[in-house]
Amino acid sequence: MNDKVGKEILTGIAAGTCGLHDESNDSGTHLISDAVHQRMVTGGTLFPHRNIHKGTWQGPGDRTINQTDHIMTDQ
Repeated sequence: MNDKVGKEILTGIAAGTCGLHDESNDSGTHLISDAVHQRMVTGGTLFPHRNIHKGTWQGPGDRTINQTDHIMTDQ
């Protein structure tokens, strides 16, 4: 789904502030909305890590790294 979950105030309930991206894309906003309704959180955004360890996908021949694989857990 290529969900990019950002650090917006909106995500405070279902996501932490330790994600790789500053802003969520449309898929990420949808994921957070569903997570709030299901009382879940995105695990990869809750704990601080160095940015080099947060990336889950890199395009071939590209330096852009994305954090798109999220594990949802119960609050």
